Amino acid sequence: MTNLKKNPKKLALKLASSTEPSLLYKEQDKNDLYKHGPACILPNLYLGSYYNASNGSQLNKLDINCVINVASEINITTIPTIKEYHHMRWTHSQNNLAHVEFAQAISKIQLAHSKRKNVFIHCQQGIERSAALVIAYLLCASRQLAKITCVENSLAGQNWSLDRALKYVQERAPGIRPNMELLYQLQEYEKSVIVPTKKHNIQTRTRRSESITCCKTSSTLSKPSLPVNINQRPRASSFRDCRTLTFISIAPIKKTSNIQQNKKTLATAALIILLVATAVYQQRKSYHQGEVEGNKSDPTPSFYYLKPVYPIF
Repeated sequence: MTNLKKNPKKLALKLASSTEPSLLYKEQDKNDLYKHGPACILPNLYLGSYYNASNGSQLNKLDINCVINVASEINITTIPTIKEYHHMRWTHSQNNLAHVEFAQAISKIQLAHSKRKNVFIHCQQGIERSAALVIAYLLCASRQLAKITCVENSLAGQNWSLDRALKYVQERAPGIRPNMELLYQLQEYEKSVIVPTKKHNIQTRTRRSESITCCKTSSTLSKPSLPVNINQRPRASSFRDCRTLTFISIAPIKKTSNIQQNKKTLATAALIILLVATAVYQQRKSYHQGEVEGNKSDPTPSFYYLKPVYPIF
């Protein structure tokens, strides 16, 4: 849809300000496009004219519980069997719809839908003002976050544009034609309705990750442990794979224990060599001392009769 510029002079938009429907309107009401009943826009939302609002049998047939009148010149005192009735006094040149009136009317529709009520929206002929409100509601409803519990809003999360909403209503009510002022207000309202985005809660996401990890760890611990091969190459997997974590945690422990055992063996061998060297040194020392004193009775030194000592490793 092309951008619409606001018409400050309100050209060709001046309408009669009478509070009662004119004879021309009454004649048109007999042959309007809603003479067989209101148009069903959504399963719980209907669009029509003043003729339908004054026809109690049509309202009862569709189980309509809430009526919203957006025509300033239409005053309905009582509607049989209708307990909830709202009168929004809009004109064809209303200039505060985008910022005030649309939001107030849509809140009434949403409240009625939350109570599982069927809503009927009408103006004089059901062509301009009431159609503009229905289009604004579709824009708002389609730009809300989709919720599982939100049954009354089937459009949530679809993010409709003004063109799509207008075409959707025209398919169900072919006679609608909002004027330039109403289209301008709808275009401004489309800009004001911001599409909400989901905000990720870091604490909730962390808590959820921890719970998933704990559940997976507990389920893994209940299973029989598989034998671990140290020479096996670890396969690529996620951090939550408990079998890979078992391999990673056991392999370094085995390697460390082997190194410690080798160190103990080397220390024992060094101690034995030191003891043997000490014994040889003592024997040689005693032999030299006896030779100096002239004790040559035994020509063969006892050093040569030492018992060989072998390492125990």
